[in-house]
Amino acid sequence: MRHFYLVWNPYKEGTRSMAEEIREWLCRRGCVCGMQTNGGARPAEGRYKYTDSSQVPEDTECVLTLGGDGTLIQAARDLVHTGFPLLGINLGTLGYLTEVDASSIEPTLDCLLQGKYFIEERIMVQGSVVRDGKLICEDLALNDIVVSRSGRLCPLRYHVMVDGEPLNDYQ
Repeated sequence: MRHFYLVWNPYKEGTRSMAEEIREWLCRRGCVCGMQTNGGARPAEGRYKYTDSSQVPEDTECVLTLGGDGTLIQAARDLVHTGFPLLGINLGTLGYLTEVDASSIEPTLDCLLQGKYFIEERIMVQGSVVRDGKLICEDLALNDIVVSRSGRLCPLRYHVMVDGEPLNDYQ
């Protein structure tokens, strides 16, 4: 790999400066490394995005996300139709999806540059809420979908579909 793109969480302290350090490190090794220039999140279609996929060069071989699991999940949503592999660098606390922590960034990048990696395929899940035949909301998820209630308490009925086929009903 020689072409990278960096996405960072603007709400985590130090992520932009870390992104700049990583970019410089990669460039010193002859790589091409772009990075988001919009300063981070911005409103888009009623929710926030970190990355405008049209700004990511087509020859990008890997998108590096800096932040935590939420940053990786948001980048996966933002870039879902691009096919770019993502590698999450955890600058947070938990990090069960982000596989690289701050202390192992350089060895991990060395492995990428040497071709010592494999790409693990993941699926995105699309969830829709339909009430009385009307689409209420719809979104993509990398890890899971949480359905919760708001407003008055009453029994909820779920009709779970997979690829347009009924799977099960729950109440």
